[in-house]
Amino acid sequence: MMRFKYRAKNDRGDIVGGVVRADNVLAAEKILRTNNLVTIDIFPETNEVFSLFRIRRKISLRDKAIFSSQLSTMVSAGLSLPKSISIIAAQTENQYLKSIFYNVNRDLEEGLNFSSSLAKYPDVFDELFINIVRSGESTGNLETVMLRMSEKIDKDQSLSAKLFSAMIYPMFIIIALIAVGWLLLVKIVPQIESVFKDANAQLPWATSFLIAISHILSAYWWVILLVLLLIIFFARYFLATTQGKSFYAKLQISIPGFKKVSSDVYMARFCRTIQMLFESGVPLLESINITSNVMINGYYKNSLQRISKEVQKGVSFSVELSKDSLYPPLVSQMMAVGEQTGKSAEVLEKLAKFYEDEAENAIRGVYSLVEPLAMVLVGIGVAVLVFAILVPIYQIAQLQ
Repeated sequence: MMRFKYRAKNDRGDIVGGVVRADNVLAAEKILRTNNLVTIDIFPETNEVFSLFRIRRKISLRDKAIFSSQLSTMVSAGLSLPKSISIIAAQTENQYLKSIFYNVNRDLEEGLNFSSSLAKYPDVFDELFINIVRSGESTGNLETVMLRMSEKIDKDQSLSAKLFSAMIYPMFIIIALIAVGWLLLVKIVPQIESVFKDANAQLPWATSFLIAISHILSAYWWVILLVLLLIIFFARYFLATTQGKSFYAKLQISIPGFKKVSSDVYMARFCRTIQMLFESGVPLLESINITSNVMINGYYKNSLQRISKEVQKGVSFSVELSKDSLYPPLVSQMMAVGEQTGKSAEVLEKLAKFYEDEAENAIRGVYSLVEPLAMVLVGIGVAVLVFAILVPIYQIAQLQ
């Protein structure tokens, strides 16, 4: 059974809260109704340890893409919004997301608009999502904007997945080397050391170095493990601070080889986001502000905030883009064409597709570069192993 936190109204109209045990959110609400409580909000209780690492309440891009696509399909088929949300909630496996959908459905039935209800959950639905929904409500094109949102999320997820896939192979090689090296130093080297001692052989510096490291790992492995855990903990803490976020953002746009990938990915997302907001009828200034708030990298966020202030004074958007080195000349030039022809949304869509293709090519380029580097690393590891262990053993065998 799961534990659900709730807020509800009792018979006297007072708002009360507590925890109820049930198999799922529907069963929990049923228990509350039998106790004459009208549910306001209900969520699975989150263990503090899991919450610290953001495990239990993690809502993936795929979850939001599926939700947007399903909602678009149902609304376009003629189903009412509350009925659509209710059906989606019943089919959702993620208990946290399911409870959000049931709460949203309840808000809709009580007369609250859809965007305002979603805005209660900023950890799940960001400002871009809320504003796109709001524009769909105001224009009566909710099914269209939700379909566009689904397509954008799918493209973002696709780029992220390709970038992650490109890094899996080198990560696997590095982890395998560390594991094999640890096993070698802790288990194999101590056994070979006794052979060297019995033979009274003069050892190469590399062998002596490996033996010394083996002694340290065998005696102080727990210290090394503790230090590694502390490094990971403080790294997570540092990256959560303003200075840490700024440092990581700077790395993303300055590391040779990865700078091109990062730039193309951010340009693709920037163009796609602005284009979607334009098509949804969101004014230029508001579109820039929304985009700045959903950009993860602080340098792009600060840049768009600066551009927003200048655009508010009457300066052309394309002119301000051309002044910033974060944006390639192609972006500002094409944006200028869009402003002159009144087809900014179409121009931005073409730019988004161009940079999505560029990002995929850049990711493939990084993979083709990292793969041989990983093989060189393996070769160096094998060479050290041969020189430090096999050569002394061969020399001892020759003497005997």
